Amino acid sequence: MLLSALAAHERIAIQCHDAPDADALAAGFALHEFFSANGRIPYFFYGGKSPITKPNLQIMVEALGIPVRYDPGLPHWDGLLITVDCQYGSNNVQRVTADQVAVIDHHPRGKALPEQAVVRHQLGSCATLVWSLMREEGYVFGPDKRNLSIALYYGLYADTNGFSEARHPLDLNMRDALSYQDPQKLIQEEPVLKTLFTSNLSQGDLAVAFDALHKIHLDEACGFAVATAAPCDPNLLGYISDIAVQVATINTVVASTPHGEGFKFSVRTSGRLAKARDLTARMVADGRGSGGGHKDKAGGWVSMEAVRAVSPEGDPLAFFRHCLTEYLTAYAVIDETVPQQELRKGMSEYRKKPVTLGCVPSTALFPPATRVYLRMLEGETTIAAGEDVYFMVGLQGEAYFIKKEAFEKKYIPGNAPFRPDAPFEYAPTASAVTSGEQIPLLDHARECTSRPDTAPVFAKRLDEAVKVFPQWDDENYLIGEIGDWLVIQGDDSRDVYVVTASLFPRLYEPVRRG
Repeated sequence: MLLSALAAHERIAIQCHDAPDADALAAGFALHEFFSANGRIPYFFYGGKSPITKPNLQIMVEALGIPVRYDPGLPHWDGLLITVDCQYGSNNVQRVTADQVAVIDHHPRGKALPEQAVVRHQLGSCATLVWSLMREEGYVFGPDKRNLSIALYYGLYADTNGFSEARHPLDLNMRDALSYQDPQKLIQEEPVLKTLFTSNLSQGDLAVAFDALHKIHLDEACGFAVATAAPCDPNLLGYISDIAVQVATINTVVASTPHGEGFKFSVRTSGRLAKARDLTARMVADGRGSGGGHKDKAGGWVSMEAVRAVSPEGDPLAFFRHCLTEYLTAYAVIDETVPQQELRKGMSEYRKKPVTLGCVPSTALFPPATRVYLRMLEGETTIAAGEDVYFMVGLQGEAYFIKKEAFEKKYIPGNAPFRPDAPFEYAPTASAVTSGEQIPLLDHARECTSRPDTAPVFAKRLDEAVKVFPQWDDENYLIGEIGDWLVIQGDDSRDVYVVTASLFPRLYEPVRRG
């Protein structure tokens, strides 16, 4: 769905969910500015039981000039109604009939959606989604749009718990683009942001946090804690979990609060065996919700339907206890302490197929010694550009680096541009850490084909979930789920890794002897 197509309507209304948060206000404000720039006079409003009362949101609306109105009595809109950061017909948005309806949202699909809808639940904020749609239309976020840029930046900040839950590349791209890679400088230059950052909580929020910590459930045998808070600003959950994870016997914490038709939650972890982003991904999988984050800080939202599947009473404590117990006991650990003969049991020989991937020397994009991070759906990795470092693009859009010596051993370089068989959900980018310069790898990647004489590997399909600690990193594991493949390099038995179930048959074929 293109915003320019929506702009063709004469009468446009933009509706936030009831009791809008910073993300809803930012996304709605951005749509208002886009349609205004295209000659329309949009009506931006929200309904519900009461107008905005939180200090930070009042400051946001007044300081940034957000033209939103509280209109709880509007029954019908004669024209196009766009619900933003919510889905038409949901319980958290006032019912307004309209001639036509469109939806722009980043929450999991709930009700049946109208034909004109774009929902990307992988994103951390609706502000990111609207920013991306506006960029696709050529909208320029220049100096004259500073208030809008601040609103979008703060919307993402607020909806991802101070960016700790921002993991999708588009979220990170917007954050970097709007802050010019220097958030501290941005805060100094824009004092309204500093005011917003320090106005999130009220005295009532402190009481909620104290009560949640006082009633926290501890499971010292498994090393986790679960805190359930009364309805509150979701950002409060981060403070609660930050405190709880400092308990010596606790290395995993989940704090939650009711939010819409489900629960917002925050995750904190410490130690090598628990990663916040993996726990979050497991809790929201299979349509149960949405979320993301980093290895020690993450969070998201889970539906009441998912909670009731575990606890018919809809008890979030029971749900999160179940998820934590399952996560912390579900994976076998594979590291240097596991004997090689044990790993080799049940494995067969496979060889790499002549697969065509993408490659580009790092110094073709950046000067030597430039710190660069590769940004992709799976996360980020950082490396210094150098003559001995190549960037690779895989069949499913995964990006990684490889040393030149290993590249020449495994691949034959070509001259043709690398073109994937199908578009990637997100095209991987390489970005300079200091300057923020972002370079799409597909614009520069050339084809390379795996060598037929590469040493075979040993592999087997996993019948249990595992966490594999590779030889080069004993602090960060690779997850293998049931059905994925455990692989050992034939010429280096210490090189153990995981290949997903869908990717393995595209990369490897059995070695047939005789």
